[in-house]
Order: sequence, then C-alpha cells, then structure tokens
Amino acid sequence: MRLVLTMPFLALSMAGPCFAQSDDFNPYQAVLDAMPLSQAQPLIEAALGPVEDTTGRLHKDFVGPGVKILSVRDASDNLSIFLFCDDRLAAVSAVVTTTVAAGVLAPLSLPSGPALVVNPSEQGVMISAEEPDVNFAYWGVGTETSYVSLSYPWTVFVNMDFEGRCQDVAPD
Repeated sequence: MRLVLTMPFLALSMAGPCFAQSDDFNPYQAVLDAMPLSQAQPLIEAALGPVEDTTGRLHKDFVGPGVKILSVRDASDNLSIFLFCDDRLAAVSAVVTTTVAAGVLAPLSLPSGPALVVNPSEQGVMISAEEPDVNFAYWGVGTETSYVSLSYPWTVFVNMDFEGRCQDVAPD
C-alpha cells in the first residue's frame, strides 16, 4: 500500500517543470552529515541561488547561542530555510529538485520503511514520516509554478524550535 501511495507523488513530481537547480546538493543528507557552513553555503547557492543571513529577523525567543538561519527565495517567491547550529547544518526546509525528493523518499516508501502519512489537498500533496521526522510537499500540481519541498526535521519548523534543535545536536 505504501508504494501505491507514494508512486503517484513521485510520478507527478517528475512531470513537473524542470528546475534550474543542481541535483548535487541533497539537503536531507547534508543535515544527516551535519555539513559545515563553509561547505554547505556554496552548494546551497549553486542549487538555489544567493543566500541571505536572516537570523536577525527572527524574534529573540527563536534565536539562541550558535543559531544561524540562511534563507533563499526563488523566482516564484518560494522560501528555503537552512538552520545552522554552531556552523553545522542542523535542519532544512527547502525547495528541492524532483531527483533529490525521489532519492530521499524512495527508500522510505519500501515496505520495511516508516509509516508514511499522505495528505492530499486542492493545492497539492504532502507526504510525511514520523521517524525520520521528514516532510515532502508537492504544491501547485499541474501549474508552471509547481515545486517540491523537503523539510527535515520537520517539527523544528512547525514548532519554530531552532534553539531546541541546536541544543539537541550540540556535542556532549
């Protein structure tokens, strides 16, 4: 059943418009690797365009020691956010290519993978897993402005818990 639910998402996302993005940067894997800022920033810029440090725009309750937020807006005004904790990539909510999304989602859709939740709506479809805490969204289905996004760990962005995430990934 899992494969039946995820295959339409993958097929639809593959049919979407081509992104002027690089498939060389997989933000999910970069978070798993705790990629250093000095290595991640050039890859983010190659994939999405110029980044902006938007840490100072956040309310003081969301920012703590070591928290840095880099943001990128694409031509369609879609926002990608990268959370760095002590200069290591700790969380991401970003527009990705269908190749990157499929590469991350495919192993999760195996029968031995986590329970996936599919939430269709008029605007698109969201697929999420509790473990790992990842979310995929395909918005604007069938339009020229359609896009795929990936968020990991998703609850960091839902709860705006940037400081908590940095505490969770801090070295002991």
